[in-house]
Amino acid sequence: MAAIIFLSHIHEETTLAQIIQRSIEDEFSGFVKVFVSSDGKTIPAGANFLKRIEEGLTNCVGAIYLISPISLNRNWINFELGAVWIRNTISIKSGGPEIPVIPICHSGITPSILPMPLINLNVIQAGNSSQLELAFKSIQSAVGGSGALKTKFDTLAYSEVAREEYLAAKGGGLIIGSKVSFTAVDGKTYTGTVTQIQGEQYKVKYDNVDFDAWLTAPQFRVVQTKITAGAKMANRTPPAQANAQKQTNRIAPVSGSTKGKLYFRTMSWMNQYGTSLDLSWIFLGDNGMIVRDPKHGVNPINYQAELADNSNNVGKYSIADKALKVTWENGKTTSWSLESANGELTAIDAGIVSRPAALPNNYRISGQYAAGAFLPNVSSVQTLVFNTNGTFTQSKSGAVHNNDISAISTSDGKGTYNITGNTLRLNFENGEKLVAVIRVWDMGNGKKHLVINRSSFPQER
Repeated sequence: MAAIIFLSHIHEETTLAQIIQRSIEDEFSGFVKVFVSSDGKTIPAGANFLKRIEEGLTNCVGAIYLISPISLNRNWINFELGAVWIRNTISIKSGGPEIPVIPICHSGITPSILPMPLINLNVIQAGNSSQLELAFKSIQSAVGGSGALKTKFDTLAYSEVAREEYLAAKGGGLIIGSKVSFTAVDGKTYTGTVTQIQGEQYKVKYDNVDFDAWLTAPQFRVVQTKITAGAKMANRTPPAQANAQKQTNRIAPVSGSTKGKLYFRTMSWMNQYGTSLDLSWIFLGDNGMIVRDPKHGVNPINYQAELADNSNNVGKYSIADKALKVTWENGKTTSWSLESANGELTAIDAGIVSRPAALPNNYRISGQYAAGAFLPNVSSVQTLVFNTNGTFTQSKSGAVHNNDISAISTSDGKGTYNITGNTLRLNFENGEKLVAVIRVWDMGNGKKHLVINRSSFPQER
């Protein structure tokens, strides 16, 4: 009997879901069946839809979740992701196999802007061939397979990028770079460019005016995309040639140069659940290199390691005319507005930035700190307890529920920690190692507040 991979998506993602379905089933011919509710075969006409969904979530050996600006706020996606996430945690805790949970971002969503708990998963980008290959290898491992994969991942990634651009060119979707027209609060009509997408909100840079605004889709109309699908396809470099050019043009950091400035950035926005706070880190190297949300700490910054598994967040930058201009390792470019006071940056791309104080070598903290994320059907809480003798304990709990099913799971870990500068290293007793960027605030009431990577941990006791 073929192993089942559950592919979670919304109606608007049917085409992409079926592209991935065909690619996986072709790769593992006969050994894997991809559960896609919209393909007309997985759930036949007249079948109990909810019952089939529950069976797919219960029996799958792995799950893929398509994440777009629209699906990010759909309850079904949150429910289906939470169900397999809890199954995976329970399976591992009871000595069973790992059930991979793989979110795939597309249509303007990038891993770095995902909310908790999604951002803590191994998120991949649909248009990134190397990340797609890693996803297929996870599936291969889950079904007990081995050996070289036959899928042409450059071609698969290429087809997804072309699909997004085609949809945007027809007005069926929005991508970063889309040109829009809208009426502002002063009653005047303006045009602008979409520069960032977060959930169902779009950051628009006004044309000919030094101003940005967050808008929802009903507040504007699309007048032109960044580039038309036909023109893009006519001028696109074939995948094999593009890959060779990427290797040739790959960013080469200056050897031994690790000095720079670390900035902590905060930005808030409104969504259907209230006010959300986005936390992120930006390291600006003295050698002209930039790393957004470093995965390997910053004391010292490790450019080679960041390029290996965080390449979309590594690039080269320059500052001119109150703008930070970046050319990322993947070839994309970004221009962020800057604000400063007394010779120091105070805002990057409308987000408030500050420079956290570097902590002394082997800095010690004590107390219990907790971070939580709560959605209508899914919740997660992580608690860390630090001791001045250099030890820590960690506990995680997650829950998923709706009218028909509910589940809860917990896991624990412990080990030793080290804090130097703004880098936290956790060494678990089971051999797992975690490196993170950390900021420690003294709240003035005898308690501290930690920011670890992009999560906020207020002190409980």
